Amino acid sequence: MLNRRSSLTRKPHAKALHLLFIAALLALALGTTPAKPVQADPASLAGAVSPGELLNPDGTLDTTTGFQGTLDLRGWEVTLDGERGPLFKSVSRPTAPPIAWHALPTISIARFY
Repeated sequence: MLNRRSSLTRKPHAKALHLLFIAALLALALGTTPAKPVQADPASLAGAVSPGELLNPDGTLDTTTGFQGTLDLRGWEVTLDGERGPLFKSVSRPTAPPIAWHALPTISIARFY
């Protein structure tokens, strides 16, 4: 009889924990917002230098130039290598396809009456 009684008392606790877990998941899912890309303020890039003139042929930064300052990374893809550091690759932005206007077929409304 003790086994049956103890199993009855465990069920409400398990149900409460289950509901608490679901509530925590919902709060976590609804309370978070996805990350958004951040755009740099154009005024802060006034003295920024393009990394193109500071790169070695393999895409790594040439640290012998003595450069200190801000890099303008617009148009560059940067990946991190554990041994070589940041690797820079120029990204050419695709040009938009030309807009072509096509004439719509002319349908007479009179045909439908």
